[in-house]
Amino acid sequence: MGTVARGHAHEMYFLRLAPDEDVLAGLQSAIKEVGIHTGLVTSITGSLHRARLQHFPHVGRECGSVDVLEVEGPLEVTGQGIIGATRGSGGVGGYVDGEPYVHVHLVVTGGLGTWCGHLMEGCKVRAHHEISHFTFAIVPVSGIALTLVAQEARSGQRGFVYHELREVKDS
Repeated sequence: MGTVARGHAHEMYFLRLAPDEDVLAGLQSAIKEVGIHTGLVTSITGSLHRARLQHFPHVGRECGSVDVLEVEGPLEVTGQGIIGATRGSGGVGGYVDGEPYVHVHLVVTGGLGTWCGHLMEGCKVRAHHEISHFTFAIVPVSGIALTLVAQEARSGQRGFVYHELREVKDS
């Protein structure tokens, strides 16, 4: 069995993004403002006029490589993910040591199909009005430290990313 850590969820925040706002940047900004170190993105609901997702490569490509999919909307979107801290720097996500980390999976659908992948910069909120309906539900969790560990590639070696999970005493 893998690692199990027990924590506590005490409250929930809802975040509504503005029309044309970048989804990843808006989420990261809210996490910093609220001061969430570990948590959950339990719900993402809204519409995009552009999606940019990281996903597995086409069959036959080397394991460890990634593809970036860019899709023009209109697109409906749903998703969920985890929130943690970052230790180390690098990787496809441009991870920065000490910054909040979000690992969010999105499913987007439009007239040409349905796609799933990791949220990347470049996903832009679509709205018909001055106020959008693009909404996140975010839940802070105490008692758990979730850390993304990112190590850049070094001469001839591939970099790597993993989640470190451990229980911590509540302050």
